[in-house]
Amino acid sequence: MNEILILEDDPRMGDWLKQQLERRLGEDNCRIEILETESEFRQTWLDEYCGKRRPAPRVIVIDVMLPWTHPAKNQPARPLEVIEGGYIRAGLRCQAEIVKIEGLKNLPVILYTSLTQDDLNKLKWEESDVLYVSKDDGEKIVDEVIKALAS
Repeated sequence: MNEILILEDDPRMGDWLKQQLERRLGEDNCRIEILETESEFRQTWLDEYCGKRRPAPRVIVIDVMLPWTHPAKNQPARPLEVIEGGYIRAGLRCQAEIVKIEGLKNLPVILYTSLTQDDLNKLKWEESDVLYVSKDDGEKIVDEVIKALAS
């Protein structure tokens, strides 16, 4: 089973990626989970993974710019790095959390964004083993996920 985790706040983009991946991999051959906020990933998904209540995906796809949470009465408090760095660094913070966790740190991670490489450099983004793809090239994002699953 090809388990894929996608962090994407735009429901249209998330649905499009899911549809394209299911079409290419076969609906019965993949399980795709979409999270829409940084807090959903960092405070819920990672807690469940570390508590052994959920398996590791085979690949993680992250939009660089994500909101901390959906506006709500009882929304989770924003950590200092979120207050200081804002939504523009959310995906980078999520990726930084991934590499700290045994069982996740060696997974393929694909970051995508509408930011330019110069914008990412200004954010002091360190490429490491993470692949950067332009959000404008959805087909390339899908191709890279397929390639990561094949390796």
